[in-house]
Amino acid sequence: MIYLAWTLLMGGMVIASLAVAYVEDAPDSPAPDGSYGLPALLINPYFLLGMGMILLGIIVNRWHSSSQAKTNSAKHSSLGKIQQNLQSIIADLGKIKDQRSSIELKEFPAQIENIQENAIFEIVESREAIIATLGYGPYGTIMSDFATGERFIARSWSAGVDGYDDEAFDYVEKSLPFFENAAKNLTDLSA
Repeated sequence: MIYLAWTLLMGGMVIASLAVAYVEDAPDSPAPDGSYGLPALLINPYFLLGMGMILLGIIVNRWHSSSQAKTNSAKHSSLGKIQQNLQSIIADLGKIKDQRSSIELKEFPAQIENIQENAIFEIVESREAIIATLGYGPYGTIMSDFATGERFIARSWSAGVDGYDDEAFDYVEKSLPFFENAAKNLTDLSA
């Protein structure tokens, strides 16, 4: 869209400039009132076309800038939602870790599934906001830790379903630092 605006602006300037340079009715010296054939220029269709293109280019450029600002605002709110989901994962995993002795192994997979189906899923669905707002470098830094934590959560769920309670809880503990690091990186890189 921005290319269209600049093409209209540049094309309009070229056409209007050529129309001014080649206007046939313009005298070489000023008229008694000091004008240089302005009425003839205003009815020149090429000059009017050029000025119309310039005006349209300005309108498209302003519209694009306005929509870009709205998009950036929406992307920043998506980053806030990602941060909230990361904090939710950390809190939920912390509760599971703290309640290790009191959680029955039958309940464990359901608690992990709740984390996977809600917060993790929402982060995966809105990860494009990280790329769009921060770029690919920060995205890689954040999502590398997130993906490792997610893998450990999947292993934890699998171990819980298979009845290996020690391994299930160990992977919950192993995943926590990765989610904490992802949340820290998101905060640091988006500041």
